[in-house]
Amino acid sequence: MTGPLITLSVTGFVMWRRRKPQGQLGAPPVATSPTKLKGVATLVFLLAAFLPLLAASLLAMWLVEFLIISRMANVARWLGMPSDKPHSEDV
Repeated sequence: MTGPLITLSVTGFVMWRRRKPQGQLGAPPVATSPTKLKGVATLVFLLAAFLPLLAASLLAMWLVEFLIISRMANVARWLGMPSDKPHSEDV
């Protein structure tokens, strides 16, 4: 019963590693359509209203992202986020 789950996890990781750009996370770009962004945000807020642990985890991840990761320039760049510190090559 656990064999297929382990196989799925391992092959998913291997396929992601093969297609991701070198030195980057390989996540999809940020949505530029305001209507799609509003729809996703509404769905997330509705789910968070009904699932308090989801709301708590979203709040925790938001705090980690904006208070910690954005100040770590290399990690922020790898995740595709803007960072507070300038890039060492830009200075």
